[in-house]
Amino acid sequence: MSTNNLSSRLKKWSFLFFLFIFIGGFVTVSSGFAACEMLSSGDFSSGSGWTVNDATYWSIHDGMLDVQGIGDISTYASMGFWPSDFFSVDVDVDIVSSTDDHDRVGVRIRTSGDVLFVVNGDSGEYTTNGVLCYYYPNYGMLKFKVYDFDSREWVIPLPHLDFSGTVNSIGLSMVADGVIFRVNGQDTTYKLTGDFSWGAYNVIDTLRLFAGGTGLHARFDNVCASSYEVTDFPPGNAMPLPNGQEAAIITTPAVSPVTSIVPASANPFGFGPAAGGGNIMSLTAGISGLLYSADLYVGIQIGAEIYLFDAANGIHPLSTDGLVKWRANTTGGLNTRILPDIDMSGIPGTYNFYFLMTPAGRLDSFRLWVTPLVIGGGGGSSTVTDTAMRDEIKQNIDLIFGITSGFSGGLTELSEIFEEEQVVTISPELDLIGILNGAPIPSPITINADFGSGYRMESGSVMSGSAQIVISNVVFGDQGMGADFSASFNNVMKNGAPFANGQISGKLLLAKGAGDQSNVSGQINITNLSISGQQLSGSMQISGTMDDLNLSELTENAGTIRLTFTNVTNGAYTINSGYVDIVSTGGDSVTVTTNLQTAAGPVNLNMSLTTSATGAVINTNAPGAAGPYTLSMNNVTLDQNACANYPTAGTISFTSSSTGKTGVVTFTGACNGSYGYSER
Repeated sequence: MSTNNLSSRLKKWSFLFFLFIFIGGFVTVSSGFAACEMLSSGDFSSGSGWTVNDATYWSIHDGMLDVQGIGDISTYASMGFWPSDFFSVDVDVDIVSSTDDHDRVGVRIRTSGDVLFVVNGDSGEYTTNGVLCYYYPNYGMLKFKVYDFDSREWVIPLPHLDFSGTVNSIGLSMVADGVIFRVNGQDTTYKLTGDFSWGAYNVIDTLRLFAGGTGLHARFDNVCASSYEVTDFPPGNAMPLPNGQEAAIITTPAVSPVTSIVPASANPFGFGPAAGGGNIMSLTAGISGLLYSADLYVGIQIGAEIYLFDAANGIHPLSTDGLVKWRANTTGGLNTRILPDIDMSGIPGTYNFYFLMTPAGRLDSFRLWVTPLVIGGGGGSSTVTDTAMRDEIKQNIDLIFGITSGFSGGLTELSEIFEEEQVVTISPELDLIGILNGAPIPSPITINADFGSGYRMESGSVMSGSAQIVISNVVFGDQGMGADFSASFNNVMKNGAPFANGQISGKLLLAKGAGDQSNVSGQINITNLSISGQQLSGSMQISGTMDDLNLSELTENAGTIRLTFTNVTNGAYTINSGYVDIVSTGGDSVTVTTNLQTAAGPVNLNMSLTTSATGAVINTNAPGAAGPYTLSMNNVTLDQNACANYPTAGTISFTSSSTGKTGVVTFTGACNGSYGYSER
């Protein structure tokens, strides 16, 4: 079986093992630069005004500036650059290869005139004609260098700064009191101070891209320079800007915006009475103070079209007018009414609202909030009268499908952090060919992931902290396969917010049983594991039989797997005890039966899952109990080709045992975590 096929099957069946966690996903937006008002150089194929000091090392490759074969020296490419204000400049850097600790790439601003800078270093002041910011990819550090005119030599004014994360771009910000090293389109804390308040930017006339080192092969692309706006908010009371393409944050409709500086806690939209199920909708948008200047976009989806609001709150179709900014180059602190009260009773449906934040002048990094607002949809009453029931149902749906529980792909990304080769080490090294030929497997095997102060994942998220997996008692052969494992997460942060902390351990064994059958056994123990603010704990036993030693081929193998839960807690939801049986007869259908005692009451369901190559359709065979509700599922469809992370169709009905009212959740196929809710 191919790796992709195995991965697909594991994703398909992950909800069976965790029940209330369905994997969240990422919203992608085409990357690229917006207006770079001081300098924009995105294609080197025509030279674009750049000159090099030695053409031996420089060439053009696919429109990028390519440099290699340098030796022990440094070399540079230059372009005229005359900023009109304090500024930030960034350049994309692709490190094709780097084998020496002295390999480096850099950005330098300089003046060729008589006016010089004075900057402050550890040993006093240095008189210089510019500042050079170097990144050493093989060594993993940032370093300032300046040419000191008094000593007539290059000097390093400050100790270097270690940086272990992935670097996609480097740059600098020149502000009134210094020069700040930039990585991945954002200022770092690494700053070379000096008094530039007299307007020293006026004397800058040259921008240079530097490279050096015997083992370096690098490419530069997309040079962008924009004016620098100093924030009005102190760092301790401002939201950080996005660093990469972050997962969408799905929020619940609120009466008024929630302006927290923590992105996951912020809720940028207020809808007035419509947030509580009424038909009168207003629209207010709000955001806290921002650490640096940003561009903000506000949109609403009506049918297949998305409309964006401009600064005057006029609307523009995305399909014809493109991305129109609501606020440009702002540092936030906003709470602004966009629409007056509107009676929506005649136009029921699900409306998706979007609030997009990007660093000013860019689109390659972004943070997106999405709020689905249901106005009398799903065939029920246009007004929700039992808001307590609606909120409780929403909490349970969010737990089951992970739509707004804060996981944002948590379990998937939790495992993917051990797949990033740049930060992962395995001890001892494994001889895979030898193992396949019968050599013993070493025990224990330790896998460490160390993100340091920041590392960009393939998903675009920036992780910091460390994690470790220890695998022992490995069984691998014709008679079975399995191992014991333990994993610990030590203050792993995702985009500056807490992501994973705590421990999980267990074991899994597939062993040859009687006849043609295989025995499945195992256990998972969770010890105060926190994922994106959700606290998990408890234990789960795994037992059963299968016709083959292949857990990924669950539907093709006849057998029964039982998951037994003991005090499993996810946030405020607790499974005290009970079990889930997964029964397959070897065809395309699987029966799942739950017999659980939870803090909200018993959960007794009997469901059929009809599988396909891309997903499954879930139906309850009869109405079942889910706490204080009678629950029915009708054609809840999972289709990875249509939507990788959310149901694309179907309904779940909850009927209250005390009031007799029924709340209906309708999955619309919007593929953004939204769903309709109606009452009957």
